[in-house]
Amino acid sequence: MQKLHHYADVEIEAIIRQEGWDRPLAPVHRVQLSGWFSLAFWGLRIYVAAMLAVVGYAFFHTPH
Repeated sequence: MQKLHHYADVEIEAIIRQEGWDRPLAPVHRVQLSGWFSLAFWGLRIYVAAMLAVVGYAFFHTPH
């Protein structure tokens, strides 16, 4: 694999145009989740909070 400075500027510009990297990205919009997905994400939030509590308890109650 060659380094970037081994290529001519014209070749790099051609790749940029060919791949479409010079065009702006399409806008991204928020999607409304259905009930099951919303429930699943709330469950994951509760799980993460519980695991953080367990790890915090174990960390602070370990004999030094």
